[in-house]
Amino acid sequence: MQIYTQNFSKGNMYSKLSRVNKRFGIILFFLCFVLGFIVYLGYDNSEIKASVSSSKVRSYFPFKNIFRPKINIQEATIQPGDTIVEILSEYLSSFEIYSLLHKAEKIYPLNKIVVGHKYKLIFVQDRLRALEYEIDDKNVLGVVISSQGEYKVYVKKIHYNIKKVLVAGQIEGSLFEAVQSCGEKSSLAINLANIFGWDIDFLRDIRTGDRFYVLVEKRFRHGEFVGYGHILAARFVNKGKSFYAFLYKGKDGRYDYFDLEGKSLRKTFLKAPLSFTRISSGYSLHRYHPILHVIRPHRGIDYAAPLGTPIKTVADGIIIAKGRTKAAGNYVKIRHKNGYETIYNHMCRFAKGIRKGKRVYQGQVIGYVGQTGYATGPHLDFRMKRYGRFINPLKVKSDFAYPIPKKEISDYKLYISQYLSILSPQYAKSTSNNEITP
Repeated sequence: MQIYTQNFSKGNMYSKLSRVNKRFGIILFFLCFVLGFIVYLGYDNSEIKASVSSSKVRSYFPFKNIFRPKINIQEATIQPGDTIVEILSEYLSSFEIYSLLHKAEKIYPLNKIVVGHKYKLIFVQDRLRALEYEIDDKNVLGVVISSQGEYKVYVKKIHYNIKKVLVAGQIEGSLFEAVQSCGEKSSLAINLANIFGWDIDFLRDIRTGDRFYVLVEKRFRHGEFVGYGHILAARFVNKGKSFYAFLYKGKDGRYDYFDLEGKSLRKTFLKAPLSFTRISSGYSLHRYHPILHVIRPHRGIDYAAPLGTPIKTVADGIIIAKGRTKAAGNYVKIRHKNGYETIYNHMCRFAKGIRKGKRVYQGQVIGYVGQTGYATGPHLDFRMKRYGRFINPLKVKSDFAYPIPKKEISDYKLYISQYLSILSPQYAKSTSNNEITP
């Protein structure tokens, strides 16, 4: 800012006095000097107005451009063979990488990055100052690198834009095909089968003409669809009978799916340890063995499935055996309550962490379909015992899990009333695959 003040130069003053009587010149000079001195003493500098425009001030003081940091963000996806050391080695020294990994280890071990997960590298003035790695679909690990080489590690939630959408369709072939014909991903079919898996065997029970209505959360990030959230409510019409499922949080804080009457859909046993597979051989006391070429009992259910298909335990329990035999190949045996045991044979491999003595939970993956032992093709030989005797798994009647307490049932009925009209052909016809706000 430039400030203009009066200039009391002697030369200028005497040039003006040349036109007046020299006799009064000295007197006038002293009067002007005294007056100027008085004005100077009483002048308020805060009221000085700049005669320079703001644009000129900016040109004289270009601080905005000087202090604006250059920021560059690189986004990528973990590829097969990638390691965090290789990713960072171009920007950090070996010691800096070690320090960063050591600092982050207590929150998440970055040496265990997963193929397909996304990450960001943030550069300031061409120096790496931060990175973010998506641990899963809910959390991001962040690391901030200070100019002094210190590391701040944090975890933050991923923000999604959630839309509630009704998806409705009819079975013509399989549930997979029906869901995909609605423009949805196959993962929605898997989620739906998991919910109704205690009541409906999606291999043996479904029929052409069966219908489904699913109110599901669709998650969007930066405007792109990235996956499904919770299924809030669903109806599956199988052979003319309607099965309902409503996601509800009880006063004990637990979320679960319940039917119209408040009974839990969760039962003691799943109807099958695999989804969307066919039974290649049933339970029989007189079956011709395809390898041994003899008639002998087959005390299990064979599920034909592609190699590597996940195998789920049908109930909570404890692993009492894990190993390999000539006939069964890789197998797992689990003990359940009330004298039940289940056996899973011919696995190609075991799931991570599966060992004798480990507690497992219903629906947990314990291994993968294989062809080990006496097997002509990839399949699961699933067997069940009660009190030491083999029984037919398909004839086991499963008990309900806990229902909604009677004192909460009125609240529950009121809660599900908002969904009942939505899960109908009339509503679906006009709003299917559109956002819904019940």
